[in-house]
Amino acid sequence: MPANRRPPRERIILIGLSSLMAAGLALGSLGFWQGGHDSMGASPQTSWYFAEGTTRAGFEEYVCLLNPQSTPTTAYFKYMLGTGEVIEKSYTIEADKRATVSVGAEIPPENDVAIVISATQPVVAERPMYFAYRSLRPEWMTIDRNAIAASLGWGEIYRGDTTQKRVALTFDVEGRDGATVILDILHNYGLRCTFFVLGGFADGNPDIIQRMAVEGHELANHAWSHYQFSKLSADQIRSELARTEELIRALTGFTTKPYFRYPYGDRTSADTRVVNGEGYLSVYWTVDPQDWRGISASALYSRVVSQTRPGSIVLMHTILPDQKAGALPAIINDLQASGYELVTLTELLFHEP
Repeated sequence: MPANRRPPRERIILIGLSSLMAAGLALGSLGFWQGGHDSMGASPQTSWYFAEGTTRAGFEEYVCLLNPQSTPTTAYFKYMLGTGEVIEKSYTIEADKRATVSVGAEIPPENDVAIVISATQPVVAERPMYFAYRSLRPEWMTIDRNAIAASLGWGEIYRGDTTQKRVALTFDVEGRDGATVILDILHNYGLRCTFFVLGGFADGNPDIIQRMAVEGHELANHAWSHYQFSKLSADQIRSELARTEELIRALTGFTTKPYFRYPYGDRTSADTRVVNGEGYLSVYWTVDPQDWRGISASALYSRVVSQTRPGSIVLMHTILPDQKAGALPAIINDLQASGYELVTLTELLFHEP
């Protein structure tokens, strides 16, 4: 759909998204128009009903209230989730004022929702919804990643193209709360990054992995279990890779190939030959701030910013949400202010012909 065209009814988009999610398709390859809203103006009344809404990734939904009365009004909201849960909230709107309620801030993410509003005095209610996608396909999807790995001779890498002032922030996916914080921050900055997914984590948190895919992030393999690979047999290594690849494909429609990162970075040259044989390039790192040790947000910021150079692959983990909330925005701001472009691993490795 062209960016300047509005769908005839928002419901069509919502049904399409839900159906595709249920089918496990690769939503990150799709594009939705940016901005705009579906709302209506009407005479003030005490009851309002919005039968359909969502807090799924890629959507931002609000309820705008106008109180035209000469005294304050209280609006009682009943959020009726697709899961059957009901959440009740109330909001006060001052006389002759408007108020905006962020639906996503009031109910859990990844929910479909109907809203019933009852006000103590007649108000006007509108329900805008904004779509967050910026383009039909993320840049990394347009690049032949296997060709990149082949051009590098497979084996192992620890940095990208040093001739361009580009950096890849990469995250090993091992914790839910940290992943949510990181995804929220990246969404706010309009950035897409590369996530190395632990299969065992994905098995218990499929919604997080699907959100990564929907928001256009690049998914890579971090094995199924967080074992030391130097202690595994070749068959065990193949199983670790294959189980994760199979699950991520089922959840998102995307392959994790051709990128793999060893748990702990623990490997032998024989291990890497096995990994290469399974279609994966071993991805080490340039900058390791050791965030997993529980360092402060300021220490994480300082280590990343001071050690980053053109072509750096920065390693972080989706753990310690407070640490990430305190450090990641400052890391992004300062690296961009220094002229760095923050990209996915594929974009970092790609050389323009």
